[in-house]
Amino acid sequence: MIDIYNHYTIECPSLDVDQNQTVNEGKLIEVTSSSRIEYREAVARFAGYIAAEFEYGFPPFKVDGAVPYRAFLILDPWNQGMLLGKNIPIGACLFRWTAPEKNGFPTESERWWCIWVWLHPFVRRRGILSSLWPYFHQRFGEFGDHLPNEAMQAFHRQAKRKQRGSRGRT
Repeated sequence: MIDIYNHYTIECPSLDVDQNQTVNEGKLIEVTSSSRIEYREAVARFAGYIAAEFEYGFPPFKVDGAVPYRAFLILDPWNQGMLLGKNIPIGACLFRWTAPEKNGFPTESERWWCIWVWLHPFVRRRGILSSLWPYFHQRFGEFGDHLPNEAMQAFHRQAKRKQRGSRGRT
């Protein structure tokens, strides 16, 4: 029997975070294959939520994945968990160094690609991702995207237009 309550429950992990482990003014925790296991497991939890939301057959992240990646846990900007002495990630995103392929052949050179972004539904459309996007462009340059839905693809196109427009201003 399917446990409907657990299927529709989103639990954001609470983490003990040393501020030395955060980037972008404490808004993100960068996660790599050598990061603490609880950080990698938190990214995997959010990957599971994106898999459920978009009906993937499997989560788009493995704790022990071999492909070079940089994942980021997105911390609660309102610091609600700090009342308990914890940081609570409200989402995650994944970047991979890869070359896109078609029919088994690379279609362009290798570069960083944003593979997915997942934010808790209660905090979507509140400017959180918009505030983080300039950091990702500074960190990865002109990255490609394999974003899984039209809303995220539209967000990325709009962010690119804004970035190009701001370069032309003095």
